[in-house]
Amino acid sequence: MIRAMFFDLDGTLLSRNGSVSLQNREALERAREKGILTGIATGRELSSVQALMDKWQIDGLIDLIVGTGGSEVCDLRTGYIEQDHFLDGELIREVMTHFEDMDCGFVVPLHGKLYAPKEDRFIRELSAADELPYEIVDFDAFLTSPKPKLMLVTDPEKMDQIVERAGTFRNDRYKAASLITASILYEYMDPQVTKAGGIAKILEPFGITLEETAAFGDADNDEHMLKSVGFGIAMGNGSEKTKAAADLITVDSEENGVAQGIDYVLEKINQ
Repeated sequence: MIRAMFFDLDGTLLSRNGSVSLQNREALERAREKGILTGIATGRELSSVQALMDKWQIDGLIDLIVGTGGSEVCDLRTGYIEQDHFLDGELIREVMTHFEDMDCGFVVPLHGKLYAPKEDRFIRELSAADELPYEIVDFDAFLTSPKPKLMLVTDPEKMDQIVERAGTFRNDRYKAASLITASILYEYMDPQVTKAGGIAKILEPFGITLEETAAFGDADNDEHMLKSVGFGIAMGNGSEKTKAAADLITVDSEENGVAQGIDYVLEKINQ
C-alpha cells in the first residue's frame, strides 16, 4: 500500500517550459482524494520552491517539500521547517580552487537567492532558468559560515571534463558528496544529505515508511531515492542509472509521465 508520493521537479513534474501540466495537476488531485500525502523532493532550495508554487499552480496539491537534496524539509500544512547538514565554507573554497582553471561558474543557493563570486554568463543563465535573483558577493566573507551546497555550472558538452576533475578532488578533513544533478549542474553537498533521508524524516511524524512511499525522478541524483522507496518511477526522459533503479518507467515528462505513474500506482498497487 502506497501512502505517500514524492516528485522531483526539473525533468519530472515540471515540463521543459517550467510549468506543471493540467494532466499532472489533475493526477495529483486524484492521489490526494485517495488520502495519499504528496510531496516534492528536489535539489532546489526550499524557499525558492515555495515562491514558485503559485506560478506552477500546485498550491493546495502538495503537502510536503524536501529541498536542497534532502537537507531541508517542510510540512506546508503546519509550517514546520527543519534544516541541517550544510557544507563547511572552507571546504567550498577548496573545491572552487580545484576547479578554478575550468570553464564553469560557482554558485551557492541561500534563502531564495543565488550567490556567485563574479558576474558571468553562468550565473545569469542559471538565474533565468531557476527564476531566482542573484547577487555577486565577496566569497571570502560569504563562506565564513556553512552553506547548503556548492553548484558548478557549465555547458553540457563540458560536463564530462567536470566529472573527470571531480574524481581527483581529495580532502581528509571534510567529507562531501558530489554528482550531476542536471545537464549543466554538478553539485557538492554533505554526504549525509539524500532525498531519501529527507523523505524519511518528513514522513516520520505520520508513521509512514519509505516502503509505503512512491517516488518519481529522472536524473542521476534521483537514483538513490528510487532505490530506497517502496515503488520507484522513472521518467521516459530519465538517465540510464535512474531507469535501472526504477520499478516502472513511464513516458517522457513532456507527455505527462507523472500523471501516468500516479494512475498506475492508484490502479495497480493500491487496489
